[in-house]
Amino acid sequence: MPLLVVVSFFVLIIMTVFNWSKNRNIIFLTLLLTSINIWAILHYWLVIDFNERMVAIFSNHFTPLYLMTGPFLYFYVRGVIKDEFIWKKTDLFHLIPAAVQLALVLPYTFGYSYEEKVNFMLEIHGNPSDYLETYFNPVFNALQTSIIRLVSFAIYLILSSSLLINYLSKSTGRALLSIQRHIILRWLLYLHVSLVLILGLYIFLIYQSNADYNFALTSQSFTVQNSLAFLITINNLGLLLIPEIMFGLIIPKKLSNSAERPSDITEKDQKEPPLKDVEYLNEIANRIDAVMKLDKPFLSKDFKIAHLASSLDIPEHHLASCLRNIKEITFTDLKNSYRIHAFKERIENGALKNLTIDALREECGFQSKSGFYSAFQKHEGMTPSEYISKKSSVC
Repeated sequence: MPLLVVVSFFVLIIMTVFNWSKNRNIIFLTLLLTSINIWAILHYWLVIDFNERMVAIFSNHFTPLYLMTGPFLYFYVRGVIKDEFIWKKTDLFHLIPAAVQLALVLPYTFGYSYEEKVNFMLEIHGNPSDYLETYFNPVFNALQTSIIRLVSFAIYLILSSSLLINYLSKSTGRALLSIQRHIILRWLLYLHVSLVLILGLYIFLIYQSNADYNFALTSQSFTVQNSLAFLITINNLGLLLIPEIMFGLIIPKKLSNSAERPSDITEKDQKEPPLKDVEYLNEIANRIDAVMKLDKPFLSKDFKIAHLASSLDIPEHHLASCLRNIKEITFTDLKNSYRIHAFKERIENGALKNLTIDALREECGFQSKSGFYSAFQKHEGMTPSEYISKKSSVC
């Protein structure tokens, strides 16, 4: 179980690091699943396959994080439904239980050496019935802390479920026709169901293990453990299995008038965003072409997807979704195609009479020579030198 959970957890972290800028709400999902992963690993080394050194590291020190599991879920669902990254001053109230718990565990965290904690865990393991009665902080024993954590998580599950149900009840049938929304709403529903199952299985496992320590060695216990590992692993691999999660719900927003619009977009279209996601994303696609042709931002070596999103005055994940689903191209390929087009235009206009190939590729926005040659070969099926020779022979 630990190896499976840890490997899938690292996949989650890698996917988040490389994609979180597309939809910053993903950070709340990662923190939510991180908390559950640490909780699962602690339980495994404490009850299933006792390891005093691992338990000494994970036991009690992460209890403040466990109390944030519910708030992380609530923040994530709220952000996805609103289609924006939300953090308000009032959200600090959600951190109060975790802050209190952090203050309570500090004496244990810094008051004992690691070896003292290891020996303490060995003593508890020799008499496991005492574990839940142990006070790791001055106020609550381990059993009371577990109950508070589970109750808190259950409350936030109800809150986030209410947000989701309320959103579904207010959404029109037309809005739900969007494939992107359909996928995300299914994911949110699955996430809540899986978390309810995880919560229920943990309660069952803790209750049975407390009633009978030998329960951990029974076939029923292994079935529960495998079920938990499966659910946690699938949740961890969510971004990999369902890439659309990165883009969230796409709620159309009014596009800015910073660039000239295509002639087929009416004045009414400029004032009111389209109701269907596909119409909205198509309009973004048209605006991308207009901005790239008029402003030529790709000529800058530092041109990034965030710059284009800022020019269009739309969330970055809307732009990423448009590139993926409408234009069917990556941002890197998009900007490279415009840069290569600019390079070819300069060649045709005789720029080589005054500039070298390297000077031209820098002028067109390419930072490195290798990147330029690789991109040119990919888009044109030949090297820049071969292209120039071909043009010269034609002339």
